[in-house]
Amino acid sequence: MKSDKVRVGLWGLGRHAERRLLPAFRKCKNAVLASVHTRDSETGSRIAKQYDCIFRADVSKFLEDQHLDAVIICTPTGLHYTHGLHALSAGKHILVEKPFTHSGDSTEELFALARRKNLVAMDGLMYLFHPQFLGLKNTIISGSLGAVRSISIRFGMPGIIESTFRTQKTLGGGASLDMLCYPLSLVYQLCPTPPILLESDIMGTQNSDIDIGGWFILRSDDQIIDAHWGMELAYRNDLSIWGSKQSLYCPRVFTKEPSYESKIRFCDSFGSKEPTLITGSADAYSLMIDKFASDIQAGRQDIEAEKSCIWCAKSTDAILH
Repeated sequence: MKSDKVRVGLWGLGRHAERRLLPAFRKCKNAVLASVHTRDSETGSRIAKQYDCIFRADVSKFLEDQHLDAVIICTPTGLHYTHGLHALSAGKHILVEKPFTHSGDSTEELFALARRKNLVAMDGLMYLFHPQFLGLKNTIISGSLGAVRSISIRFGMPGIIESTFRTQKTLGGGASLDMLCYPLSLVYQLCPTPPILLESDIMGTQNSDIDIGGWFILRSDDQIIDAHWGMELAYRNDLSIWGSKQSLYCPRVFTKEPSYESKIRFCDSFGSKEPTLITGSADAYSLMIDKFASDIQAGRQDIEAEKSCIWCAKSTDAILH
């Protein structure tokens, strides 16, 4: 019997794909992994056997497969635009690992092409589909924090993995292009209006042409947002929101293992702890892929998500340049 699930091909089989994306397909309700493409024949053959799919060594045959509905692009950031262009031109819906592309202009171009061809295009910010983020959104909407005045984000990790594209500027390397989409997308989702950039800076090293992090200050109406991100830092991945009635702290706001029991902690207006909201565990990658597949099945492009992605890309341009 023919499956009604969306048949997806995965382009790129690096460390992230093996750790996060491939296992997520086992839990998907709306999508099935149909094929994979990589230049590494040994890895491609191994993954095809492990996940019962087809390995296409030739990218043209991978994209020309008439039984393939969509492509997830998990290649280096500097290649996202070109690979997205090829996939859309072949009539495939695309889910592109974050960041969507290396610039605001190229991001707009891919979304515009997808609209002309009636295809779904989506960026791969998985945390937006985790129940912890839904708990955050519901808390903001409920008004329980009172008037939100301050949002602070910290996202840092000990170092850059030397054997990956992150050390190569031509492939989209550096901390900021890799990490900025997280705090920017979060504040776009939580703030009442798209924030305005007040000030920012990027940090580099004397021995390399890639950056190791940075910071920004934004404003949205009466809210001030500050964020610091980077590598060569002790690990942090958290959000604090300061309101007139309550404050909250959200640990592991972006990346977390599927087994991680997520939570949101609260304090009252006097600083005393209030009951913690337990938002539970989930495989955010599986939920993201299922959302992508359901949009394809419904013939629906998520316009608000597209606006967010373009705003983040243009804001990244402004911070980097």
